[in-house]
Amino acid sequence: MRTTVLSLSIAAGLIFAAPAAAQTATGSFNVTATVQAACQVLNTNDLNFGLYDPLAAGALTASTTFQVRCTRNAGNFIALSEGANGNPVGCLGRAMNGPGADDLAYDLLDGATAWGCGANQVNYTAAVNSPVTFTVNGSIPAGQFVEAGAYSDTITITVDF
Repeated sequence: MRTTVLSLSIAAGLIFAAPAAAQTATGSFNVTATVQAACQVLNTNDLNFGLYDPLAAGALTASTTFQVRCTRNAGNFIALSEGANGNPVGCLGRAMNGPGADDLAYDLLDGATAWGCGANQVNYTAAVNSPVTFTVNGSIPAGQFVEAGAYSDTITITVDF
């Protein structure tokens, strides 16, 4: 009998103690991140005019491409520099440097419009999640009186975002 009373006393104590331990507390925290605007210039290709004949009647043309990828809605303008030998005023009047002090003038175009900086930048706003390809058309005006040899220049692509 003593064992039965003791068992009942323990069982009764557990029944009354259980609800007292069932309390909870809650809290919360914020989850945050900041997406940084970013752009990349990808897959640039050289613009190779090939052989220029200064005695030919027409301009020599060629084209090249490059790609730009930006964070969605980032990007405002794409500018092409005046190059190492060009006229920095308006980023027009580009020239390739060659033998001696000779410069071979050339133009870079977006379609039929001069592509430079300032008012001649190309508008661009990222609307897709993949690189966008841009074509640069080049033209060397006919009739330039320059020495034979190799001519070159370097253009920098700048994406303003």
